[in-house]
Parts: sequence; C-alpha cells; structure tokens
Amino acid sequence: MIVSNRIASRLLGLAVGALALLALLVLPEMAAAQDASAKLEVSFNVPLKCFIQGGELVFNSDNYTGQTDMDTASNIKVSCDRDETVKISFGGTTGRQLTNQLNTFSKLRYALFDGGTNFVALGSGGATLTREVPAGTTVNVTVAARIFAGQQGLIVSGNYTDTVTMTLTI
Repeated sequence: MIVSNRIASRLLGLAVGALALLALLVLPEMAAAQDASAKLEVSFNVPLKCFIQGGELVFNSDNYTGQTDMDTASNIKVSCDRDETVKISFGGTTGRQLTNQLNTFSKLRYALFDGGTNFVALGSGGATLTREVPAGTTVNVTVAARIFAGQQGLIVSGNYTDTVTMTLTI
C-alpha cells in the first residue's frame, strides 16, 4: 500500500508537472491569439459625371455625281449629372477619307464641321466643340459632314465608311 501511495503520489506529481508545463506552452499561444491584425481597404470612387452618345452621319448618295459638294448632319448627345462646360474633340485629321469597303483603293475626301453655328473643320489640328450642358439634361450637338466636289473620277460603287473617335473633356 505504501508503494501504491508512493506511485500514486508520484503519478499525481508528474501529472501536475505535465499540466504546468502544458500551461506554460499553451498560455503564451492563447495570449498571442488575443492580438490579431487585419487590413482595412479604403477606396473612393468618383463616378463618370458626363456621357456622350455617338450617332451616324449618313449621306444621301442617290444624287451624288461628284461635281458638287454633298452635305449631311446628325446629332450626338451629351448629358451630365451637374452643370458642366464640355469640350468634344474628334480624332483623326481634318483631311478625312471615306474608304470603299470592297475596293479600299477607292476613297472620297470629306470633312467634319461644327454644324450648330458655323462650318469650322473638326479634327486633329481643327476645332473642338464647346457646349454648356445643364444638370440632368441631354444636349443635342449637331455635327455636319461634307463630301467635296471634284471627285467624280474616284467614285466606284460600294459602301464608303470611316470611324471617328469623339472624346469628351470636362
């Protein structure tokens, strides 16, 4: 019985020692678990406040002989969420060409103009359009185009096209 009490006492001592050792190992981990870090993502989004909507400039080719200028006009639309003065620039050059889609060697010279007030050429090196756009409204901006006379020898049947990039600056 003395042996078994000694064994029990020793086992109890070992158990207490093991628990103490375990506590020393686990408590710092538990204490460290109290400190945590995370990231806070901070952002700010400024929404686009003005919009531009392109259109199509279509020439009535039924009567075109190449001996006289041919004009057309169309509206592009600009809207803003607050009062703004906007500038619209037109990519490309003032020496524009419509290209025949079937015969790319066949081209017709044309130009874009401010169709709202006067015929000022638009494009690289040319003028930009400036318009006042009241908040919450859509403003129609007239753009005119002219195929120049004297190109009758260049006309080949087919569809002539060009694409112009418009840029809205606030």
